[in-house]
Amino acid sequence: RVVDRAAEVEKLRHEIRQLNEELRSVNAELAGTERKLADVNAMVVESQQVLKDERLEKQQLTLKLRQLDGRVRSLEAESTMLRSENAQLRQFATKEKQRKFDLEQQLKEQQDEIVSTTEALFHA
Repeated sequence: RVVDRAAEVEKLRHEIRQLNEELRSVNAELAGTERKLADVNAMVVESQQVLKDERLEKQQLTLKLRQLDGRVRSLEAESTMLRSENAQLRQFATKEKQRKFDLEQQLKEQQDEIVSTTEALFHA
């Protein structure tokens, strides 16, 4: 009976050793899994930061785009105003050219009249 008990104790010790080996293996696997989990968590945090940065950049670009759009509208309005002014100036310039031409004609006519009057006086 003591021999049976000793054999049973030895068997239990052997099972405990095997269980301890399995436990060490499971613990080592668990440690590896925890390291992988920590790596994945770090990547998640990094990805979240990248996403946050990209959203901020998108907001800044959207704001800049709105500002540029406003500037474009302002420049378009200014361009329309300048075109109108330009058309008015061209119209004025055309009228002034015509006026100059008319005055030059008047001057030429008066000069011709003076010349003919002067010639008539010399021949009289």
